[in-house]
Amino acid sequence: MVKLDYARLKNIRLEQDITQKELATATGVNLSTIKQIETGRSATDLENIEKLCAYLEVDINEIYHPDFHDTKVLCMLNNKGGCGKTSLCSGIATSMAELGLRILVIDGDGQRNLSSSFDMPRSEKNFGAAVLAEQDLNGYIQPTKFENIDIIVADVSMGTLDMALFTKISRENIVRSILRPVVERGYYDYILIDTNPNLSLLNFNIVNASNYV
Repeated sequence: MVKLDYARLKNIRLEQDITQKELATATGVNLSTIKQIETGRSATDLENIEKLCAYLEVDINEIYHPDFHDTKVLCMLNNKGGCGKTSLCSGIATSMAELGLRILVIDGDGQRNLSSSFDMPRSEKNFGAAVLAEQDLNGYIQPTKFENIDIIVADVSMGTLDMALFTKISRENIVRSILRPVVERGYYDYILIDTNPNLSLLNFNIVNASNYV
């Protein structure tokens, strides 16, 4: 997956007063492909991008980022302990990493079972601290000893996090806000979040930040 700045590409075409049909005729790129590219609904191959950039006289590096990953966020949720969701989370992460995918795991449970499964010690740079401070999660990521897997660890102090969340503005969307910079960086293929076994405000935050539950 690559990132194409489709809005920038469209604006360059409009600035030059070139229609989509004219661009298709001049470059040989299918008209429907150009329409889909400009609305962000379609990926395309490098050859088509090179043709469009050459005709529009734009540096391809302005709009094309080949190492961008379309990061998806998955959370493991069950309001019952002992159901195996932490094992599932670590197992999926390990399997994906073995396939060469870049994975970030986030431990959202103060019991720290996911953190312990990756042999991670306690840290002041933990998920609860980031949520409480409403800080960009990029600064809380740590490497693990497993190739292609990074982690944001949990801490036992997260047991009281819900009480602090209730005092905050937009308290249901804090995790989505602080996770957004990680997603937009496009470094990871998947972010997997383990949750605590409660119907908590923190879990509601995590669900709001996820593509899949």
